[in-house]
Amino acid sequence: MKRKFINVTKKYIEDLAPTDFCVELIQPAWETVNIYGTYEEYEETLKPYTIEQRYLLAMHWLGAEVANGGFQQFLSNSTAIVWEDVYKGYQAMKKILSLFDGSMIRFIIVGVINTVIGTVIMFGMYNLLGINYWISTASNYILVSILSYYLNKHFTFKNKEKSLLQVVKFALNIAFCYLLAYGIAKPVTVLILSGQEEKIQTNIAMLVGMVFFTGFNYLGQRFFAFKSDSID
Repeated sequence: MKRKFINVTKKYIEDLAPTDFCVELIQPAWETVNIYGTYEEYEETLKPYTIEQRYLLAMHWLGAEVANGGFQQFLSNSTAIVWEDVYKGYQAMKKILSLFDGSMIRFIIVGVINTVIGTVIMFGMYNLLGINYWISTASNYILVSILSYYLNKHFTFKNKEKSLLQVVKFALNIAFCYLLAYGIAKPVTVLILSGQEEKIQTNIAMLVGMVFFTGFNYLGQRFFAFKSDSID
């Protein structure tokens, strides 16, 4: 059987009726996966499908059986064969949803504070003092990072670790995210705005770099600098 992949785009989702989404994704598996034989037969009939389809199918079986007769019915019928995939499916969903917990909201609040201060420093140095792109942007992040460290450590990620290593990791993260974000922003902006004067290109590049830096920095601080097993 040919492996069935579905290109799930924004338009694809918008065009689906509310009840069509899961049906489109798991219908082929629903019709062919054998849950009534041995576990080996179940595994064999799952081979043509993606891991996402596998988990969705299992969770769909759980929902159908629980709605029909409760968890006891799910576990006592042949559908119990999918229980491990149900568990793994919900674990996968938990990992995705954990990216959008309270730490992201707090990070945005800290980001707004840092952005206001950093914008004044960066654009002021470039436009009023005539200092070049790299020095203006670097000065912004060196000064603002001190404030960012304390706010994100104690407020955003509520990290209680006290060590020089963590400070080093934070500094490395800031340096890496800065070089990556602004290293991408400048050439991309110059390419897109090739007909504009240099000052306009540089100011736009600074704005683009701020956007890139915010995304890179959140991931770096959460999963590297302030990595923790328990984030509220």
